[in-house]
Amino acid sequence: MTSYRLRPYQAEAVAEVWRAWDTGIDAPAVVLPTGTGKTVIFSALAREIHERGGRTLVLAHRDELLNQASAKLREAGLESVGLVKGATRQTWARTIVASVQSLNSPEKIDALGRISHVIVDEAHHAAAPSYRAVLDRLEAHRVGVTATMTRSDGARLGAVWDRIVYERDILWMIRRGYLADVAAVRVVVDGFDLSRVGRTAGDYREGDLGRAIEDSAAPERIAQAIREHAGNRSTLVFTPTVSSSLAVRHAIEAEGITCAHVDGAMPTARRRAVIEDYRSGRVQVVTNCMVLTEGFDAPRTGVVVIARPTSSAALYVQMVGRGLRLHPGKDRALVIDVVGSVAGRLPLADLTTLAGLDPDEVSGEQDETPLSLLDLVEIRATREAEARAEVERTELSFEEVALFGESHNRWLKTPGGTWFVPAGDRFVALKGDDESGYFAAWGCTDPRRRHEHGYIGEASERVDIETAMGRAEAWIDGEDVEVYAGQDRAWRKRKPTEAQSRYALRLGVRVEPHHRAGDVGDGISAVLVARRLGERKASA
Repeated sequence: MTSYRLRPYQAEAVAEVWRAWDTGIDAPAVVLPTGTGKTVIFSALAREIHERGGRTLVLAHRDELLNQASAKLREAGLESVGLVKGATRQTWARTIVASVQSLNSPEKIDALGRISHVIVDEAHHAAAPSYRAVLDRLEAHRVGVTATMTRSDGARLGAVWDRIVYERDILWMIRRGYLADVAAVRVVVDGFDLSRVGRTAGDYREGDLGRAIEDSAAPERIAQAIREHAGNRSTLVFTPTVSSSLAVRHAIEAEGITCAHVDGAMPTARRRAVIEDYRSGRVQVVTNCMVLTEGFDAPRTGVVVIARPTSSAALYVQMVGRGLRLHPGKDRALVIDVVGSVAGRLPLADLTTLAGLDPDEVSGEQDETPLSLLDLVEIRATREAEARAEVERTELSFEEVALFGESHNRWLKTPGGTWFVPAGDRFVALKGDDESGYFAAWGCTDPRRRHEHGYIGEASERVDIETAMGRAEAWIDGEDVEVYAGQDRAWRKRKPTEAQSRYALRLGVRVEPHHRAGDVGDGISAVLVARRLGERKASA
């Protein structure tokens, strides 16, 4: 067999999979970003399985993945590699690459013979019934490789995979030189109204998105953005539908740029021809309706256009990842995010999402040179350091008022001294001051207008604190809102999650070893309400 050189992290991943199998974990998973050699990893596993006398089934769902797997397995030195797809049934091989669609009956699965190990490419698909039928039928060790262990339909991947035994993210790979850094620019399209786009499974509905793009100036604006920002770099454009992909293609060609389109319904030979023209540089731009998010390898891609706005960080990473592979002359990739002139209800994933920042935290910091992902991470690290320094100077204290000893609500004070109760995505506060002793119940009472505040009911007159608090609590009870500061909430006694602690730190809230989730939540609420009230000191 020929030698096969693995990168250090690839060798570590292979070792962790074997360790899992050897210690009784029958279904481990490996999660690595696009462009970091997941196919290389499972080819090395298949070679070792062959050397140990086993037989391997590599399971995938698309032609590109099947062809890529077959090629890599042969590069790894495996000579007995067979294909099971459609009418092709090379079940005699020691290593079999099969489409899940070709194993759609118990008889076809049994015809494979004894299989000792199953490798699932793009393992986040494995919760689908077609995959489960194969995996449940074969009594074999299995391993899944994927760039994202999440599904948009909410299916439970824990029913298929026991444990993620090896995982590295995009930032880890960029910092070590295995992927290119990436920057992003936003293109706002007049008339592209995301507020009118329907939602399904927690994301924007593709059909509605496609129509919104075609009904707006998006195709022409995308073409102009490619002309302005891409130069002569190879560019992939992701759109939600075939029709919108074709519309964007026509607009790009009108700019005098060579462009082609691919979709899942195209004949395989035609799709391969288009991809080959793109890989060779004969075509600069390819538009597609989400068919190149998996199994597509074109390192020369320097620009990715996200004309399919999404709230899914996993989907965003899949699209962006197509531009991060290393290639001579490419030190940084570019993402062009196409967004609506009217924002939708769902937050959009972008590079700030990947960096762990809110978009508002870096607004105004972009100049003529867009901030890259590593730039954004450095900003986050600097702000976290500043927050740590601030909390060293200011200890946040949680104060409770004893006026309502029987109250099920937990009254808190902001750093500026305002009494409040957080109530879901709303809050109520006491407008007044301790010196006079008179207050009015006041707050954000409409979740659709989170930045608008008003008095509870019509009661704008100031009264004693007991009466004001009574009005506030009556509103809470009458509206039947979820009260996060409730005294008896079980979550308050739990240990803070890592995500909650990170968020608290970014807000300048100190998290001590003895703090429970309720303590940290109180601190977060105090800072957020202070900001929305416009207090000068909105961190503690």
